[in-house]
Amino acid sequence: MLRVRLGLLVAGSLLVALAAFAVVVDASFVRQQRAQLDALVVRELRRVETLVQRSELGATFLGEEADLVLQFVDAEGTVQLPVDAGQVLPLRTGPDLVRRDGGSEWLVASGPWRLPSGLEAGTIRLGLSFEPVLAARRTLWRAMATAGAALAVAATVFALALLQRALEPLQRLVRDADAIDPSRPELVAGLRSAEREDEVGRLARALERAMQAIRDRQQAERDALAEVAHELAAPLSVVAGRLRAVEVRDPSAEIRSAREAADELLHTSRDLLTLARGELERPMDLEAVDLADLVRGVASEMPPARVVASGETELLGSPERLRQAVRNLLRNAFQAGGDPREVRAELKAQGAEIVLEVLDRGVGLTAGDEERIFERHVSGRTGGSGLGLAVARAVVDAHDGSLRAERRAGGGTRFVARFPTLEARLETEPVVPEPEASGSPRGAEPW
Repeated sequence: MLRVRLGLLVAGSLLVALAAFAVVVDASFVRQQRAQLDALVVRELRRVETLVQRSELGATFLGEEADLVLQFVDAEGTVQLPVDAGQVLPLRTGPDLVRRDGGSEWLVASGPWRLPSGLEAGTIRLGLSFEPVLAARRTLWRAMATAGAALAVAATVFALALLQRALEPLQRLVRDADAIDPSRPELVAGLRSAEREDEVGRLARALERAMQAIRDRQQAERDALAEVAHELAAPLSVVAGRLRAVEVRDPSAEIRSAREAADELLHTSRDLLTLARGELERPMDLEAVDLADLVRGVASEMPPARVVASGETELLGSPERLRQAVRNLLRNAFQAGGDPREVRAELKAQGAEIVLEVLDRGVGLTAGDEERIFERHVSGRTGGSGLGLAVARAVVDAHDGSLRAERRAGGGTRFVARFPTLEARLETEPVVPEPEASGSPRGAEPW
């Protein structure tokens, strides 16, 4: 997720910056403390040297500073004063860090031990414990770590909130792009985002240009396809009509095959014209239709197909479009390769739905093809256009129904179309108020 990744990137960058800042602060702190302690050791050592040379009565060798150790060491390296000095401090000309007393660090400096007579008796060695500085340093690190962790958490939450707000237009654009209908490419959020002058706005405008180019290309292809389909439909209608007339006089197998081929081409051209014109996407003129009567009428135009109906089968729809869908389903069943006498259509009322089943005993479906066969230009037989089932599903969907395919036990396919009943549609359809000045009679259907 982009927001989380960017938030983690900001938080990581902040932690690196905090770590670098802590290192710089620590180095500055240690350097400043060391300089102050060096100056303290040197100052105290010079003061002790001066006091020893002058041998002032009642002089205090060390000031009030704690953790200071003063030793008078003779030329042989033996501590003369104080008597209970313990471990001798090492000889260092300038302030230097050494370890003593079990590993503790001390800042040590040495100077000459001169008696008032001017005789050099040894060295004066002064040590200052460095542990308070280290303790202060550890306290500083803990404070910086605590403050850094709190700051990192707060900055991460703040960065995620800012990123969420900054990326919201991009997220809307992504959601809109995911919802694009390939048949009608259009961006909704992109129209709002296109007014921005940042990267999101440029992306939205680029997507809008791409969508417009796709729409223009689709419209050009539809226009060309519609023109071809229209040019084919007229002569095919003439050919199919003449072949029917010839078949009445000569009902031979050759004439019947020619007439069926002409009918097939005619119906395919009509499907092609319907898709090319985008007629399935336009509002339909709806009226009350008895689906059982419509199916019987379509079946009578084809080889014998049994139609079994039970219950109320009236629905609200377009007779022309429903006839096209039923014809395509029956044509597909007869072309499935099985016994034509096994093709049948069953209708029944189920609650608020009318169920139409078209069954055959053909070659059946391959596993996984239950949805694929409804795609355009996908056909299970050689020479098929792959348009009939796509049109049938589009028609059923336009009537607020559903269409699916199932494999039948023992071979064959079952197509199940479900439509809302007339009563169910009337309950959900909005009521259109009748205009006051309309010339239509009162009580006329609003459709």
